[in-house]
Amino acid sequence: MEKAWKAVMREAESLGRVTLSELFERDPGRFDRLSFRDGDLLVDFSKEKIDAEALAAAKRAVDLGGSEAATYRATLDEIAARSI
Repeated sequence: MEKAWKAVMREAESLGRVTLSELFERDPGRFDRLSFRDGDLLVDFSKEKIDAEALAAAKRAVDLGGSEAATYRATLDEIAARSI
């Protein structure tokens, strides 16, 4: 599992050098893929420094995390489904 979290950290470090403007320029459809509604609640990850690679790394780390990570799985699955 440590290897999976190191991959997440590498992705985070890589995204640290990128602005949100650049992420939107690279991916004009990012809002559609990185946000969803749950009733009246809008969950919008498009304005966070995350991309498809970082999302995949986070999902792998959470999948290896055991039962304590279960609360994150549904959200990551929802976002991942839109990012692919």
